[in-house]
Amino acid sequence: MALLRRHKRTPPPVEEPPPEAAPEARLTAYDAYGRAVSLTREEYRTRVLPATLRKSWDNPPALYSAIVQGLRDDFAEDLLDASAHLAEIDPDPERATTARGIVLMKTGDLDGADEVLRHFHGTHDPSGVILTNLAKVAAERGDHERAHDLLAEALQIDPNLENGLLWWAALAREQGGEAAYLEALDAIAEVQGSWRPQLWLARHRLDEGDLDGALELYRAVLDLAADQSDALLMISGDLGNAGHVEQVFELVMPRYVPERHALSVGFNLLNASVQGGRRTEGEALLHRIGLLNAPHARDQVAAFGRSLDERKAAELGPPQASEPEAAPTIVDVPRPLWHTYLGRPDWLLPSAERRATVGILTLADATGDERVGGGPEAATTVGGLARSTPLALAEALLYTTDVEPMAIIPVVRGLGAVVPAEGWPPEDVIDVGRTEGAELNYIVTGSVAQSDASTSVRLELWDIERGEAVDALSKETTAEDAGTALVDLGQQLVSRLVNEGRASALADPTHYAVPAGALLDGYLAACDELFALTLAGEGLTDPERLYGERDLLNQLLNLTLANRQVLLPKLAFLAGLVLNRARGSGIYQEYRAPALAMADAERDPATDAFAVTAVAYQLFDRGDAFDARVRQLGEQGRQAVADWLASLQ
Repeated sequence: MALLRRHKRTPPPVEEPPPEAAPEARLTAYDAYGRAVSLTREEYRTRVLPATLRKSWDNPPALYSAIVQGLRDDFAEDLLDASAHLAEIDPDPERATTARGIVLMKTGDLDGADEVLRHFHGTHDPSGVILTNLAKVAAERGDHERAHDLLAEALQIDPNLENGLLWWAALAREQGGEAAYLEALDAIAEVQGSWRPQLWLARHRLDEGDLDGALELYRAVLDLAADQSDALLMISGDLGNAGHVEQVFELVMPRYVPERHALSVGFNLLNASVQGGRRTEGEALLHRIGLLNAPHARDQVAAFGRSLDERKAAELGPPQASEPEAAPTIVDVPRPLWHTYLGRPDWLLPSAERRATVGILTLADATGDERVGGGPEAATTVGGLARSTPLALAEALLYTTDVEPMAIIPVVRGLGAVVPAEGWPPEDVIDVGRTEGAELNYIVTGSVAQSDASTSVRLELWDIERGEAVDALSKETTAEDAGTALVDLGQQLVSRLVNEGRASALADPTHYAVPAGALLDGYLAACDELFALTLAGEGLTDPERLYGERDLLNQLLNLTLANRQVLLPKLAFLAGLVLNRARGSGIYQEYRAPALAMADAERDPATDAFAVTAVAYQLFDRGDAFDARVRQLGEQGRQAVADWLASLQ
C-alpha cells in the first residue's frame, strides 16, 4: 500500500494588523462655570467657532481675537467670511488687514493675501507686521531673497515683532551658527525702541551664568516695555527657571497687574512665591488672580492655593487644643447647615408637629485610633463617613418623618471633630442623651470598619429613658456604597419608632428627595465641608488653619454642576459662599461668575431653584436682579418665599 505523500504546506503570509488609527485630535473649551469641555475638531468647528464668531460679529476687537484663536486652532477655511467682515468694520485697518492676509495665506490664496497686504502697504505708513506677512508670502512662493529683504525692513520699523524677530534669528543661526544668531539679535537690538531682542540676549547671558549682564538688559527692557505681558512673562520665566527668584520679585512683581497682563505672568509669579517661600505675597496675588473669575484658570488657582497652604501649614505647625484638659464641646445641629446660613428658609422645610427627639452621634472608627480634627474627607473614608453621616441622616429624617432629629458632633476646640476608636462608651451615649436642657428620647450611634477588601458599617438605636440599645443593624459593603448603606440603615432603625407608634412617616415632601448613589456620596462630602467651614466661622477651629478652602468651594460647585436639576447641591454651594463671606474671607468673590451664571440660568418663578439662586444676586450686589426675583415671586403668589429673600437684605 503506497503511503500518501504529505505535501508541505506553505503557511499563509502573516497579515500585519492594520495600524491603529491615531486618536482624533481634540480641543478644549470652557463654559460659563469654568468646566473644561473636550470636543473633537469637527464638534468645535461646527458648534463653538460659529457661535463665537456670531457673538463677536459687530465687535472688531472681539472678532479679531476670535479669528486669531481660530487661526491658532487651524480653522482658516472657516474664517474667510469673518476676516472679510472685519476688514469692512474695523477702525484699525492694520489689524484687519493682518487678519485677512493671514487667513488668505493659510487657505493657500497667496495672490489674494499679497494683494490685500500690498494695498495696505501702498496706502498707509510702513508697518512692520504688514511687511513681515508680505515676507511670509514671498517665502511661500520660494522667493527667499525677497523674503529676507522684507523681513529686514520690517524689523527696522518694528524691532519687537515676535514672529519676525525669531524668524530673523533662526535664519541667521541656520547660516552661521550660534555666533551669527547672537549677531543678528545684536543688530536688531540697535534699532531705536527695541526691547524684544534684548530678552533673547539676556536669556543667553543667563545660560552663560552672567546674571549681572542679564539683569542689566532686563532693566533696560523694563524701562521701555514694563507694561508688555510678553516682556514680563519671559523675564519672570527665565529668571525663575534659572533659580533667581528674588530677582523675579524685584523686577516683575511690582509691575504685574492681573487685570491688564496675561495670566501666564501671574502663574510664573506664583511659582516664584512657592519656590521662594514668599507665602504672604503669593496669597495676595493668588486672590487678585482669583477675582478675575477666569473660567480656565480655576483649577490652577486651586493648585497654587494648595501649594501655598502647605507652606502655611509648615509655618504654623500643628493646631493645638484651646483647652487641653477640657471635655469636648457638644455641637448640636438641629437643622441642615444650609438652612442656618441661608437665612432660615423655613418654606423649604416640611410642616409637621415634631414628636420623639432623635440624636445622631458621630460614628466611631472600629479599626483605628481615636482621631481629633483633620480636614474634610471623601464619603468613602472612615473620617468622612463618621462626621457627615449624622448631618445627612438627620436631614433625611427631618423630611421623611415627624421625629425631631439632631446631628450631635463632639468637637475639641481648636482641633475639630472627635472620631472615637471602636465606639462610644455606653455611659457617654446616655450622658449625651440626658444633657439638661437638651434631653433626647433616642440616639443613633455606630461605627465604620474599613479594610482593603471591604467596609463594615453598624448602627445602634439607643432608648435614653431605658438606658440601653434597643436595636442594631449592620452591613458589609464597599467603600463606595458605605454612605448609602449608613443612611439606609439609619432610616430602617427609626422606622421601628414608626411601627411602635412613636413617630409617623411624612408624605412625599415637595422640596426634597433623599439623595442616592453618586449624589449621596457628593452630598456627604458637602456636609463634611460645610461643617468644616462652620467650625472655622464659629471660632471652634482656627480659620487660619482651614486649608484648601478653594478646593472645598470647587467641590461644592462641581457637585452642583453635576446635578443641575437637583436643589440640594445649590443650597450647599451657596451656603459655602455665605460661610466664607461671614468670617471675613474674600475667597467667595472668586466664584462670582459661576454663581451668577447659575442664577441667570433659572427662568421659571414657580421653581425652588429660581428662588434659592437669587441668593447669588444678594451676595454679589446685583440689586436690580435680586429685587426683580422678589417681585416675581410675589406675583406668583409665593409671598413666604419672597419675604424670606427680602429678609436677606
